[in-house]
Amino acid sequence: AVQTGMDRDRSKLSHELVRLANLYGMIIGTATHPSVNIGRELRHLRELGFDVHRPLTLRLLSDYELNECAGAGSSVLADTLSVVGSWITRMWLADHSLAGLNRAFSDLAHGSGPSEQETFVDHWLERIRRLRNTRVRVPNDAEVLEGMRNRLAYGGSATKATFAVLCELMESEQADEAPVRDRLTIEHVMPRKLTAEWKEELGEEAEDVHDRNLNKLGNLTLSGDVTNSGMGANTFAAKRDVYRRSGVGLTRRIAEELNWNEDALNRRTEELASQVFSRWPWVDTLSSAQPEPQQRTLSWRIEEGLWTTETRASQMILNIVSELLTRDSTNVARLSGNSITKNIHPASKYPHGTKAGTLTMRPVPRHANYVFHPYWNIDDCVRLSKVLGKRCGVNVYINVMNDYNAMEEFWGHLRLQTDAVPGQMQTLKRATQRSVTSNESKDCVGIDISDQDSLCLYIKSGTFFKSETRAQQMLNYSQTISETMADQWLQGNAGANSQKGRSVEVVRPWIRDNTDEWPEAAEWVTDQCDRLLAIIGASANATESTDVSAISSRSN
Repeated sequence: AVQTGMDRDRSKLSHELVRLANLYGMIIGTATHPSVNIGRELRHLRELGFDVHRPLTLRLLSDYELNECAGAGSSVLADTLSVVGSWITRMWLADHSLAGLNRAFSDLAHGSGPSEQETFVDHWLERIRRLRNTRVRVPNDAEVLEGMRNRLAYGGSATKATFAVLCELMESEQADEAPVRDRLTIEHVMPRKLTAEWKEELGEEAEDVHDRNLNKLGNLTLSGDVTNSGMGANTFAAKRDVYRRSGVGLTRRIAEELNWNEDALNRRTEELASQVFSRWPWVDTLSSAQPEPQQRTLSWRIEEGLWTTETRASQMILNIVSELLTRDSTNVARLSGNSITKNIHPASKYPHGTKAGTLTMRPVPRHANYVFHPYWNIDDCVRLSKVLGKRCGVNVYINVMNDYNAMEEFWGHLRLQTDAVPGQMQTLKRATQRSVTSNESKDCVGIDISDQDSLCLYIKSGTFFKSETRAQQMLNYSQTISETMADQWLQGNAGANSQKGRSVEVVRPWIRDNTDEWPEAAEWVTDQCDRLLAIIGASANATESTDVSAISSRSN
């Protein structure tokens, strides 16, 4: 309001707030959009249970209301909201973290709108397609199918999202013939507690099959019309007779299976995936021009066991925890603890997919009674995996196969394009570089490109040994960065970082292996390095101290 001068006209400002509040009510369900198709897309976004999309969704509703989509019909807005729905739904089904989307949606919401040569839908579709960072881009069909095969879709917030997805698939298929959502609930085909009949049906590995598949999407369906929750642990033969009479097509087709085992579950997952691709399609037209980034491959083993290959560090550490529990049941005590991180916890305390503070808890494979927070960068995952092994009295061996050519080439590009950052070493470094020191303490700017998905800059202390003075100085830097560089993406806890002799990090998404991004990334590195060097230089003349506890409490 201040930037546009609207703060000087309080009446106009109040009317604008009323207008936006009404649109926001359509997003959260306290108001109804007059278009049925638009209302349907808004309902799906709302019932998924994620609000990360709201800045962009409000922007789209506002632009449409202000006739910024060239007077087109409601289908234009509905189609655009469907693109947003595809993005969020695919991210969840692929079991990708939604954490990185906050910044992505905010940037989109505050960016420019369509030009005269663009249509409303095409503009926003292309804007989303240009997001190449692996943490925020829309997952392709293969990633969605893989996620649907493996993610847990029941328990905590996952239950709500699963219900929204299944209901939307049902209504897309059956339209007006679909049962009313309010009468439906989620049912486990294979029951939550195995009976003797189910153990016999599933065979010798019944317990393992049950643990692996109980809460996966393929084992979940909608009931409540002619079916009911009272079926509970009935045999599959008994359930089939009821499923045949269901008004829900998704449920009725389960009765076509003679037995309910892993093969049947896999077939159902693929059937659901096919319907997902039809309801929330995604074609990445930029994929041929900008290839997917190369993934680092990790392999691990315990003692002299066989090597297991992984592509995701988070999945690796979960599988290592699972193997440690499987090897020795007494390892439960060794891996448990009061702290949220670095310990397993009972799922009864932190249900699958819920958060403990800001940390999302994930189930331990084959040991669904326990959860763990697995989201660390690769280096920390490797270190923590080895620590967990030592706690259980065994050695965990990990190989990280990584191609350093891209990192070395980027440093060379940085020198050629921008004449280097001040103090950049002439010899090629791999993951990190440091700027020239800027004060008597020899504080400098650290530049880290080890992550394929993001660039990271921070102020690093020139003092090696821990001290209150060093921590205080780093906290001062973090406060200044937060105050003067709010236009950048900042991450890290100032209090924790200060103990390591670092400030909070200034971060920019990128794809390290995509050389087309290097010129813009190099300019960003030099610009942010100059700003951080200026903060270091200014601090040399500052005399005002900063309260440690105050900064820590404000830290993100």
